[in-house]
Amino acid sequence: MKKAQRRSLRGFTLIELMMTLTIFGILLMVGVPALRGFIVSSDLTGQANDILAAINLARAEAVRRGQRVIFCPVQTAAGVPSTDTCTDPGADSWPGWMVFVDSNSSGAHDPNEEVVRAGTLGGGSVLSKSSLSLSGAANRIVFRPDGIAKAHGGLTIQQVALRICDPSGASAHNLRDIVLTFGSRVSVSRATDATCATPANP
Repeated sequence: MKKAQRRSLRGFTLIELMMTLTIFGILLMVGVPALRGFIVSSDLTGQANDILAAINLARAEAVRRGQRVIFCPVQTAAGVPSTDTCTDPGADSWPGWMVFVDSNSSGAHDPNEEVVRAGTLGGGSVLSKSSLSLSGAANRIVFRPDGIAKAHGGLTIQQVALRICDPSGASAHNLRDIVLTFGSRVSVSRATDATCATPANP
């Protein structure tokens, strides 16, 4: 009778297992912060592009309708923008924004005036701050039918900045500045500021 042949069963040795776990740990240490930075950067860019699109929409609607159209900050409730009225967040972050047709040129949103678009800002550690020229009583961009933004109640051409920033340090370029100059030119730039300071007037 033949002896039963023994099968050679090969598994992981303890050393091989430890080496695999070590390499996996190194990959996690390198990959997770990079992934986190990518997510933060994408979020900042997305929010900045939303604002850029909203401001451009406000200008286009003002020209198309032949009426004043306003972009301004609003409060939010459960992640939904409240479009009842423009708000003054003061030194705090903008919770949300809206674009509405200022039919009676009052500078305020009335119940019968159409809201063209609205959205939220921030979330997580993201902050949104406006320059001095877009704060207090002047916390709105007012596009006239000629497509030029001028301060409500005056003829001063608006030049303002709105900053979207993440102070967590996850992204190298942790801020996006949406800048309106000469009353109609809008641009987005990215930079770094660990303190997420209020942007300067353009």
